[in-house]
Amino acid sequence: MITATKEVVMYKTREEALRIQKLKTAARVRKYNKTHPEERKAQKKIDAERAKARYYLRRIKFLELKGGKCVYCGYSRNQRALSFHHLHSKDYDVSAMMSLREDAILKELEKCVILCLNCHKEVHFPHGLK
Repeated sequence: MITATKEVVMYKTREEALRIQKLKTAARVRKYNKTHPEERKAQKKIDAERAKARYYLRRIKFLELKGGKCVYCGYSRNQRALSFHHLHSKDYDVSAMMSLREDAILKELEKCVILCLNCHKEVHFPHGLK
């Protein structure tokens, strides 16, 4: 555990020291957020914008990796109108995985092709509303 002398604190392991340091840092952040709510709101907005930008950059990267166009009709004008379609088993939704590690996404992408939204709907609903 922790042994203390006058002003020096010694930890048994490096992991224990890092854990305590993280707890202290988290406590300082919580205290700061309580006393500076406007800055926290602004930071949350910045964080959300960064996450959104990262999502779309990664999505474009993976779309280009898979060819960047619908495999049925060749549509490629708007990347928001393209989707990942699983050919066989589906473990995860690729769009929901954009915040995960790249190797996990690539593993799931091996099971996918790119379809435009129209072709994707026709694949899942070949007879329309009948």
